[in-house]
Amino acid sequence: MLITDNHNNYNSFSGEKILIGNGHLISGNVLSDEAITEINRQMNGYEIRAAEDMITELRALCQLKPEIQVNANPFLNTRSQFDIRYSLLYQDFKIYVLKRNVFDRMLELVSEKVKAKGDQIEFYLHNDYQLLADPKRTSSLTMSSKFSFYGPTPKVSPVLKNLYYSLHSFLHTSCPVKTQKTHIALFVFDIASEVEIFDTFFKIVAEREDLELSIIQISSGVPAHKVVSAAKYEGDNIHFFEFKDFKSPVQTDDVSFTGWLNMVDPYYGDIFGKAPTRHNLAVYYAFAAKCFKRIQPDIAVYANTAEAGRAISDVGRTLKIPVINVEYALFTDDAIHMESNILFSARACIGESGIGIWKKRNDPTPKHEAIGFIKLDKPLRKSDAKNFIGSLGFDPALPTIFFASTWAGTNDLYNKEKMTIVERLIDFCEQQKVNMIIKKHPAETDGKLNELVKGKGSAFVKVFEHGEIELQDALRASEILITQNSSVSAEAIFYGKPTVFINLSQGLIWPELFPFIGEEFIFNIRDLAELEKRITFILKNSTLISQKMSEHAGKYLFKPDGNASKRLLDLCLRLKNMYES
Repeated sequence: MLITDNHNNYNSFSGEKILIGNGHLISGNVLSDEAITEINRQMNGYEIRAAEDMITELRALCQLKPEIQVNANPFLNTRSQFDIRYSLLYQDFKIYVLKRNVFDRMLELVSEKVKAKGDQIEFYLHNDYQLLADPKRTSSLTMSSKFSFYGPTPKVSPVLKNLYYSLHSFLHTSCPVKTQKTHIALFVFDIASEVEIFDTFFKIVAEREDLELSIIQISSGVPAHKVVSAAKYEGDNIHFFEFKDFKSPVQTDDVSFTGWLNMVDPYYGDIFGKAPTRHNLAVYYAFAAKCFKRIQPDIAVYANTAEAGRAISDVGRTLKIPVINVEYALFTDDAIHMESNILFSARACIGESGIGIWKKRNDPTPKHEAIGFIKLDKPLRKSDAKNFIGSLGFDPALPTIFFASTWAGTNDLYNKEKMTIVERLIDFCEQQKVNMIIKKHPAETDGKLNELVKGKGSAFVKVFEHGEIELQDALRASEILITQNSSVSAEAIFYGKPTVFINLSQGLIWPELFPFIGEEFIFNIRDLAELEKRITFILKNSTLISQKMSEHAGKYLFKPDGNASKRLLDLCLRLKNMYES
């Protein structure tokens, strides 16, 4: 029997086979549709538990053989040997160990439904699954197994890249001249959820004669038509750069680390030694170092949880430049986001509940300060809610629900579940005479929701692309927010709109890890019939529920008074003065 994640290989194989993808089953001629659905529902959310196991394994590995020193780059050497190992292994563990843990669970569930008629199961999988073939594990398998792996190889060697980076370093990049002004460096990715939240912050800085701001934008790899450039904010005291403007040769000599890893676990050493993740991290370090040295900021701000922040914070600490991490959304109490072990000078958090999660998850950052949600600093629109509803072609006299579509990437299971939910909601809206606004995620590029609504021919439901309507308008005009799993629930708290999380999986799901999941204004639904009952209940009691929300919102959104950007700036100035003194 063949188990693979490669469509071409699956289609060309004539025997018994199973096709997998991104933590779920896609199809298989040895499984019924009902069996696939049942297994997938058990798998949905397993990544959460697998991440906890991944972190436990990572910590255990980093603690082994402490007498072996790791000679990493000089910016990493500001931390302990344990932290250096953790930093160099974290991304590989997210890729390889997390996938192995999820796949093991999937294989366990599949084995309950499938009894291979042959003596052997052949695995043909992407290179990210290589840890499955660890001899220590395969020797304990009851069935005979054959593993084959595939994947792209780098087209340009690090040597050639370094030559190119060296040549680029001779080119002059115009940078602000050092003045008496306080100079802030802001690192953001080129996506709407990061650039747009700083809109008010940019305006405040532009009006201050004592400030200088350099925006350094990092490429996220999103399609070109989805890129949001921060260059539009340039002005007299605001400068724009792309992170790639600071190309610099990369230090890749980590022989001692590879030697330590091979000594601890040769199989890890063999696989991780080939992986490009450490080189990619080294690129961040090299570029960040050149950036800091060229623009000479007094303080830096970074708005993400990705690995670029590790390099930016480590380089900043080495050069005695404080680096603040800004929360751009409400985070869940999970290992993937919260246990990356990145040491910032401070975290600017949305609220006290978020601070509690960071501390619970052993975040090494010494200072956690609640500033509020800077995304909510944008002035409220004055438009009347009913006029807005009417402008969309709805009947303003009817109640309105807002469905925030969640981006699921390549997770077909999550997308199929979304289509099932929306189809049921369309029927409900038609029967009960309720409007429904569907706003697509910024990264959602397919037209499946559009086709579904068009196919139903509903006059009560309309689909809007991310840029077609403002989020705040949709929330203000609606009585309820419905979503599978979206951080829009933070804005819903601000606007006093109850949130209904709907997931059809019976396992652990992401919404259950939000800090507010136990509140009376948050509803966690697992059944479509229950969803309809809950919507009806909320519509009848929306005013009372909104009043309850106003009493508890402060636990999650610190002072939603439109001044979070000012508090962020104040934190920047205080940290700058602390470092100088």
